[in-house]
Amino acid sequence: MEEVTNPELEMLKANKESGYNYRQRREDDWTENYTLYRDRITVNRLTQRQSVNLPLMKQTIRTLLKDVDDMPVLYFQNLDNDEEAQTFQNEYWKITLEDNDAEVKDIIDKRQVFLYGRSFDQLQVINGRVHWEIEDPQDILVDRYCDPANLDSARFLIHTHIFRAMSVIESNPDYDKAAVAR
Repeated sequence: MEEVTNPELEMLKANKESGYNYRQRREDDWTENYTLYRDRITVNRLTQRQSVNLPLMKQTIRTLLKDVDDMPVLYFQNLDNDEEAQTFQNEYWKITLEDNDAEVKDIIDKRQVFLYGRSFDQLQVINGRVHWEIEDPQDILVDRYCDPANLDSARFLIHTHIFRAMSVIESNPDYDKAAVAR
């Protein structure tokens, strides 16, 4: 039996492998930063003479967060001078921030930037409401040739490890019912 090759599928596999290899080169540094932050250091008695570990990483990140912990303030202004629409937009934004615990997620986002050098937010509209999630950098594969200052220059951005509860999938009409039943 001949194996049918799909060029698009081959390209997607190559992109995923390239992104995985690019992330894998940085995992040692990420793990070291995380263990320093959690104060879980392996002490090497042959090379280290001190017996006390100083939790510098956590204190450094807390000091940096102290200076950048304020959330950006957004205020929408209607250019047609429609004050009712402007008030609605600003109140909707306040409700969106409250529903998503935006202050906590903003701090988590900034902490991930300090630990990993990059963070990923995901904004979606679900049932007419804005839903904001902070994604784990371990779950995002990025094109290795993209400009690090501009993720829009990446040829691909892959979100892996997407898990949904079966009850959520069954209740969503967008999923194929035969595939859900299987």
